[in-house]
Formats: sequence, structure tokens, C-alpha cells
Amino acid sequence: MKKKRSIPLIIFPIIVFIIVEVLVIIKIDDILIGNGGDGFIWIFLADNFKDRVISFQNPFYTTRMFYPTGRELYFYDYSTFILFIISLFSLFFNYIISFNLTLILIFVLNFLCMYFLTKFLTKKKDYLY
Repeated sequence: MKKKRSIPLIIFPIIVFIIVEVLVIIKIDDILIGNGGDGFIWIFLADNFKDRVISFQNPFYTTRMFYPTGRELYFYDYSTFILFIISLFSLFFNYIISFNLTLILIFVLNFLCMYFLTKFLTKKKDYLY
């Protein structure tokens, strides 16, 4: 009976997220989640990451900025996990769809991680209901 009570807790936030982001889901290939500025930077970084990894070069360096000397990206706002997921999706979709799908996936994964963390930390399942 306890497992049946936890199913709505997992599904409800996903449904709310889908309702809130319905415009992005309808136009997933035209609209970037967010204000657009950060999304374009992530698309640039994902394209650079994919090209550098495929050519067996350092993905934390780019020659696309400050050509010919280039620029190091060690201290840049750079999450290799997110860029790796965007790069995997970009094998099948364009970068805008890949970015949006990655953000949706990360929101869902964050919710699930917080749910299981709360469940682990409280040890009493009654606190979750």
C-alpha cells in the first residue's frame, strides 16, 4: 500500500512541469528554455565539446574565441555532464531540441533525486505524504 501512495508523488511534479512548459514542448525545435542568452552559450559550448571530443582534443579549450590564440574553458560556466547529454542528443536532433530535451531530463532527474534523498534522510515514510 505504501508504494501505491508514492506513485502520485513521482508523477504529480512531472505533470505540473509538462503543463507549465507546454509551449516549449509544442515548439521544442524553435524555442530555447530560459531567456535565450544562456541557451545560445550552451549550444556553442556543446558544439565545441562535441567537436573537440570527437577529434580527441582537450574539450576545455577552444579556438573559436580569440582566434588564433584561443581560450581555456577551465574556469568557465561549464558542466561536462550537461554538455555530454546535449552532445548525445545532438546525434539525433538539432542543438535546440537537444538543449531543451536535456533541460527537461535534468528537471525530472533533479526531482527524482530530491524525492529519494528525502526518503532516505527521513527514514519515516509518513513525512513524505
